[in-house]
Amino acid sequence: ILQVISLALISTNAVYMGIGLHMSMAEVSSGGSVPKIFQTFDAVFFAGFVVELILRVALDGAREFFCRKGAAWNWMDVVATGLLGIEVFQSAVSLGNAAFVRSLRLFRYVRAIRMVKLIKGLQVTRLLIASLSTVVQPLLGTLGILFFILYVATLGLGQSVLEYMMQHQGELTKDHPVVETYGSPW
Repeated sequence: ILQVISLALISTNAVYMGIGLHMSMAEVSSGGSVPKIFQTFDAVFFAGFVVELILRVALDGAREFFCRKGAAWNWMDVVATGLLGIEVFQSAVSLGNAAFVRSLRLFRYVRAIRMVKLIKGLQVTRLLIASLSTVVQPLLGTLGILFFILYVATLGLGQSVLEYMMQHQGELTKDHPVVETYGSPW
């Protein structure tokens, strides 16, 4: 059950990081700063990852957790959680810019890759992945046919837009909905 909780925590954190990155970029590009709510979410995820690490160490034992085969994933989790903790502490006490700490945020994204390791451990997922080898060829063929149908439909739509643009060439401005929506073939 700890594997499922870890998987949920990591996947939720990965989605949060994507949303946070998108919203922060939009805010900063418009002249603002990173929204303060992300400090709260970072603190919540930090607490969640600390609890997860404590539970994993308690269940496996410290020696097994840090020294067994595959312990590199565990060390990576400890480092990523520590970096998140430093970042949460830095933002809570306002130590200044701390650009170096924020630059290490990239390392936290590696934690999302750990999901691959966790998924491999689930028996149902292993069965599904094993069955993919027999399904891939028909799936790719079907996707190819769907892609071709969409491509032909797009060509038809593009041709219709081009005809409209040619008929109304003198009337089209940059603000015209057709030009805004479909742009120019050039």
